[in-house]
Amino acid sequence: MPAQASPRTRRDRPRVQTFLEYLDAHFPLSGGQTPPPHIWITLAETQYVRTGVANLDLFVRQLNSERSAKFGGTEPQTRLVVLCLDDECLRECGQRQIYAYGGYERVRPPQVMRATWPKVGAFIDVLPHRALFFVDADVSFRADPYPHLEPLMEKFDILAQENEALEHFNTGWLWMRRGEVVADAWRAVLVADLHVQSRDQVFFNEVLGTRELRTGLDWTGSRLRTEFTARNGLRVKILDPSLFRVYHLEGRTHLSRHDSIFLHTTCADDIEMKLYIAKVEGYWQDVDGYYTRSRKLISIEHLAGSREDMAQLFRTLLTLSYYTSRSFIPPGHVTFLDLASDVPTRDSFAAFPLSHLAKEGNLYNVSVVEPEFIRHATSIWLGRSVLNGNMRPHASLASLLRHLTTEPTLLAADHVRLIHADWTGHQHWRAWILPETAQSVDLCDRLDELPTCDQICPFAEERRGLKDPPPWPPMDDVV
Repeated sequence: MPAQASPRTRRDRPRVQTFLEYLDAHFPLSGGQTPPPHIWITLAETQYVRTGVANLDLFVRQLNSERSAKFGGTEPQTRLVVLCLDDECLRECGQRQIYAYGGYERVRPPQVMRATWPKVGAFIDVLPHRALFFVDADVSFRADPYPHLEPLMEKFDILAQENEALEHFNTGWLWMRRGEVVADAWRAVLVADLHVQSRDQVFFNEVLGTRELRTGLDWTGSRLRTEFTARNGLRVKILDPSLFRVYHLEGRTHLSRHDSIFLHTTCADDIEMKLYIAKVEGYWQDVDGYYTRSRKLISIEHLAGSREDMAQLFRTLLTLSYYTSRSFIPPGHVTFLDLASDVPTRDSFAAFPLSHLAKEGNLYNVSVVEPEFIRHATSIWLGRSVLNGNMRPHASLASLLRHLTTEPTLLAADHVRLIHADWTGHQHWRAWILPETAQSVDLCDRLDELPTCDQICPFAEERRGLKDPPPWPPMDDVV
């Protein structure tokens, strides 16, 4: 990577007219880097550059460092290039020293979806000349994928991931060999898209003829053959879904989770949920110092009770987090004792809108991290103090807040863990009148139903996010 500026913005380079010329200028196939690098392309607008793409970029940098040390520069490096959907994306990539190209959006056919055209256009332009990886910005890695891929790259033309949803494989992660046949397949996708707007994934699978390649007559619950020759002669390998995970298969007991190379948060409520799940599952890098910047923490042992009690206690925890300036670590699970469902326990992110509250600069101005935050940041947090804060003796919110913000031992602790919230006869928090800001946060809706693929934490009344809250009152008004 360049040391001072994004290669997209360097003035000493000639203006690149096409994406192929851009790649040839930065990553020549001959006379440049030996051997030529693997090219990973992704698609993003500004919000994803600051989150998912930044996460992917940090992984690639670490991957290159480790492989260089291991192989002494004899193996290809990896270069990530972002196909930007807006100008702010280009500026953000420049600041982060990430390779980026924005030319496709300027020549997009009006019939083609904004999120489809750069991807399809890049494949058509580049695949006749060089192999490509495509990596969605909601794919998060935690291990080197090449030991699992390189033996297959010698035998197959396409490596893809299983979907087990609808009758096609997922095109959010692909490796494709250089060649006209695979480029022609994407030309056919573009022709189809110019007539009927749809997802490129659907059209690409139609071109390859994967509908007939399930192991059963009915695609529901029927896996795609792991190796096959497509209708146009391309040799396709479907990767092991235990190693290359898609999130909507979490309920499949035959899939391992512990040795996975990456997590693709395919089906989730929204961007916020996709990003939070990556953190929960341990696939997040130290983006913008997420794990290494100085912060103090507050947590609670466990959460169990009625919906009304859990809403009140959660709002209390947000209030304590705000006024003590501590990041809140939620428990991994919440148990509701009054659900009609036979399954009373939920992941905490399916009980509370944690994903939206974990977003930087959220409406509530609170900091929420994932349940296993400390384990994920072990190398930084090793040896730091964890001190219990007893909720039992405090009859009022004001009393507990004063204790947390004035007791010298608690003030010095990096991590305060709240205990005894469920002590019988001393659950004073149930009657506390909380600031209106906290009261505006609700539980996830439809808790009597088990979460589904894209309804993990649904909002009530068809809302797509948190309510716009009133500001927090001054600390003096609360204590």
